[in-house]
Amino acid sequence: MAASARVRQILSEVRDLNDDEKAELEAELFAEDAATGRAWGEEVDRRAARVLAGEVSGIARDELRSLFAMPPAEPRTRLAALLDARDYYEHARPGLGAIFEFVAQRTLDAIESAPERFPSHPFATTPGVRRALFPRPPRFPYALSYLVRADRGPYVLAAEHLRRAPMYWSARLRAFGLP
Repeated sequence: MAASARVRQILSEVRDLNDDEKAELEAELFAEDAATGRAWGEEVDRRAARVLAGEVSGIARDELRSLFAMPPAEPRTRLAALLDARDYYEHARPGLGAIFEFVAQRTLDAIESAPERFPSHPFATTPGVRRALFPRPPRFPYALSYLVRADRGPYVLAAEHLRRAPMYWSARLRAFGLP
């Protein structure tokens, strides 16, 4: 199916955007569900407050990078959403889980190399909280929210599924009578 003239014009304009403008546009497109965005903003703020208060320690970079080496049977860690997503995509289409893992690693690399590059989290209110959308291609509806700390580098707060509110699975557990 050929693109309409209007779509071709929009694509032409999008190609002329710089990386920051493309990230902002993608954030706006993904943020159509404001309630989900606000819920993530509140959750990220809660986690950032715990980090800033010294209540939780960060995950070492090597530990974060080795996260994907965990087999599915291992206990899930603080960024279990990434492992679950990898397993989901691998089950949906063999090889897609590895691609998801590669894209997540690229996102981590980009955050580490230039933490200030990504825009502030559109829904979080804590200063220094930013969000890096997973780069394309392919498009995965995920982002990493992180806190920029000058003295220690970035601290990943959450792996956000951009179409689901945080703790979306807790309602499913309650439906089965689980805590």
